Amino acid sequence: MRMPHEDVEALMAEASERIVLPRFGRLASGDIDEKKANDFVTIADREAEEFLAPRLAALLTGARVLGEEAASADPSLMARIAAEGLLWVVDPIDGTRSFIDRRDDFGIIVALLRDGETIGGWIMQPRGGRRLAAERGAGARLSGYAPRPPRAAGDLPLGMFLGRLPDGARARDRAEGRFEVGPRPGGGAIAFLEMAAGAADLLYLNRGWPWDHAAGALALREAGGQARFLADEAPYSPRRWNEPILMTRANLAWASARAMIASDSGY
Repeated sequence: MRMPHEDVEALMAEASERIVLPRFGRLASGDIDEKKANDFVTIADREAEEFLAPRLAALLTGARVLGEEAASADPSLMARIAAEGLLWVVDPIDGTRSFIDRRDDFGIIVALLRDGETIGGWIMQPRGGRRLAAERGAGARLSGYAPRPPRAAGDLPLGMFLGRLPDGARARDRAEGRFEVGPRPGGGAIAFLEMAAGAADLLYLNRGWPWDHAAGALALREAGGQARFLADEAPYSPRRWNEPILMTRANLAWASARAMIASDSGY
């Protein structure tokens, strides 16, 4: 099967230009809802997903789609993750709070699964022009963002931390003195772009859904890094969600990073 990179990237760009960016900084109060406390959705999220879902499905015969907003409205759709076959997974705006607050650190994420395994992933930042594309067995490609120079020998690894550790401790606090703590990204899309560019060595996420992590985890693995669940050290799978995940670039041993973060908690 030929991976439809150009088609996917063109659809994401069109959704950005036609739907997402025209709403940036122009949302009315009625354009914003809360799915639950502090979990926001906007008219742009919904319209972008409605634009992308049928067009992605049409790219590959028999492919189904799982979008964040559709699954929020109908949780039974999550069963599609367990099914065999091709499945597009869509996060129409990752970092919706940043989008609402008129910050640039939000993105659009698309992943392609086959029998529950991620085989393609795409991330784009509408305001900034950065893009990341990955294909299983064919590597990852970053564009619109120059890779960072290697960190100096002896520097502490730089980590990005989203959420608390399983024992309730703030991951950023546990990292003090063991990692250089980087800025908190608006969402996973921006964090994965930073990792791909070499701006961070480690990413910790205390929860998330397949549309948040599948594309970025694939890109990281294709670049030689690791993405594993903190609890049992199992490799990342989109068929597991809302569990702590630890991801490291190739220059940082995953087991060593886990020990530095989780050892004090007995986890």
